[in-house]
Amino acid sequence: MLTLKGIVMKSMNDKERISRQKRYGQYFSGRKVSDLLVSLLPKEAHIKNVIDPMVGTGDLLSAISSTDWEIDRLVGIEIDSSIIDTCRSNNPTSEIIQGDAFVTQVPNAPNGWDLVITNPPYVRYQLLNESDNMDGLPSGEQIRSNLISTISKSKNLDKSDKKLFLELAQSYSGLSDMAVPSWLLCASMVKLNGYLAMVVPDTWLNREYATPIQNLLLRCYDVLAIVSDSGLAWFENAQVKTCLIVAQRKSTIELNEALSSETYCIKLGKNLVGDTSLIDNLFYKNSHGMVAFSNMVSDRVSIINDDCRATVESTYTLFPRLFDGNYIKKSHAINNFSFLPIGIREVLSTSAFDNLVTIDEMGWSVGQGLRTGANDFFYCDIVSQDSDKSIVHFNWYEQEVNIDNQNLLHVLQNRNKIHGLCVTKDVLNRRVLYITKQVRRSELATLSSQVSKRFSILNTETSDYICAGENYVPTSGKSLKPFPERSAVKPNEHKDINGYKKFWYMLPEMAPRHIPCLCIPRVCGKATECMFVEQSEDTPIAVDANFITLWNNDSTMQYFVFALLNSTWFKCYMECISTVMGGGALKVEAAHVRKVLFPKYSTKQIALLAQCGKRLRDELVLSPKIQDEIDTIVLKPFGLNSGDVLQKLRDTLRMLLSERGATL
Repeated sequence: MLTLKGIVMKSMNDKERISRQKRYGQYFSGRKVSDLLVSLLPKEAHIKNVIDPMVGTGDLLSAISSTDWEIDRLVGIEIDSSIIDTCRSNNPTSEIIQGDAFVTQVPNAPNGWDLVITNPPYVRYQLLNESDNMDGLPSGEQIRSNLISTISKSKNLDKSDKKLFLELAQSYSGLSDMAVPSWLLCASMVKLNGYLAMVVPDTWLNREYATPIQNLLLRCYDVLAIVSDSGLAWFENAQVKTCLIVAQRKSTIELNEALSSETYCIKLGKNLVGDTSLIDNLFYKNSHGMVAFSNMVSDRVSIINDDCRATVESTYTLFPRLFDGNYIKKSHAINNFSFLPIGIREVLSTSAFDNLVTIDEMGWSVGQGLRTGANDFFYCDIVSQDSDKSIVHFNWYEQEVNIDNQNLLHVLQNRNKIHGLCVTKDVLNRRVLYITKQVRRSELATLSSQVSKRFSILNTETSDYICAGENYVPTSGKSLKPFPERSAVKPNEHKDINGYKKFWYMLPEMAPRHIPCLCIPRVCGKATECMFVEQSEDTPIAVDANFITLWNNDSTMQYFVFALLNSTWFKCYMECISTVMGGGALKVEAAHVRKVLFPKYSTKQIALLAQCGKRLRDELVLSPKIQDEIDTIVLKPFGLNSGDVLQKLRDTLRMLLSERGATL
């Protein structure tokens, strides 16, 4: 990182540097991260040849060069021509090749590499899929195509392995960041019994799109160690936490055979970082720093304190998504307790309890709120209103607009507009333009007589507003296209043999996920919280895509789950499995909520929690008294000393919040 700023980008201003960094995914390892990753490799490893396919400024190769291994060949590949000279200068004895790792042919390793080590570029899928890629960088689809071609030509993979790798390369989600195809490429290059060592975002552990990687690791590798940056102290400008992983290639097995291997999992806090390493202030067995860390990894010892948490875990429990609801769990009698996050399992200190269920198994649906594709066009603020019409203001439009109330829905867009945990229409000033039964006069003539009977005419001001939206081109923001031409708006328009049924300015019919009874902010500065949405048939409240949404028609269950999702249990769970962003906020996805395991509650316990939920709705805020009542009932089914368990759970929650600089 210092090399990038000090040499390559000396002439760039900060904005240009950060923009280039994001597009190229250049979060260079630096010597401290590199040394820590290399120290995780087994001392007895037989390593003669090493490749870094996304070498950057060469920090990882430099770290390998400083070890006692007698390396015959060190190779690096880098796509960015502007840093090649820096990399070669840092690694004079290495072979540094300029090119795209997904297409560059590297000779003399037909049986694979003893060690593939890299910090792959972290490029989000939105940037990968931009049509105007800078400097000829490949798009997401080009990367997939090149990856498939490279795997097809591999001499390292036998026929069955090649089939597996190709299936994963062809099927990984288009929403994947660049780390996913990089994983597949690097994993395909390792020889049998060789090693894979990676610096990756921790999203590979908890994002749905990372399941191909998890599948690959369980079947083709023994995951020896995972080290994570719990203090967000390793990289500047990174938006997610970082993980280090070391795995050893093995003969490929079936997924249901991958239940016996273990992984040493370590979380390192920011207080351990010193002048020379990321663990200068780590102490173990009368030693400190790298020596202490090396001894700790060798011993695979359990350590639990504020700065370092290290445990040996069954590898399959790190990837519960692969086992949810399939035959493996049933045929192998895997205890549900095993799939609880490590931090929560430590609190409970028992594996005897297996009566756990997901929110789906309770009869709930979980999704994401309303995504219009053009919020500036569809979202407005009330200026004044009467019983029939409202005068509203749109951010991009200079004039106020008179719109029929039937074409406006109350909408919750931002958490900070609501005080407390209950959302009612009275506190919402925001509206979404929701036109279903009216069209512009000019459009009525284009419809068949059969279709035109369904519609009446929009008032003049609303029609003028829509016309302005068709011609308006933003000068800044994510999309510089007119509203109707945006990819998420185009599908609004539907035409059948009788003429148009829907025009571009007509949002899809509101689904239950758009008008839920409960919602959770997707980005949480503090602890996760669940909000109750007061819905009615006459005046439904739409909830924006900034929220995870939950719905169920049983009113008792609504209050029950409202209380349940404001429990310390749920908050702690979210801290364990959700994604911490660069600024310390927690990013929660619907997949995270679906993954949470709860005790199975009795009818009486459901009723008691529902009463707490009703009180919480009435009082609007979560008082310490209600929090205590909720937490006591939530933990009751475990049959443990609930007071001690609750205190440990709260201590764990505070520690996890502190790691990302947040509070309750």
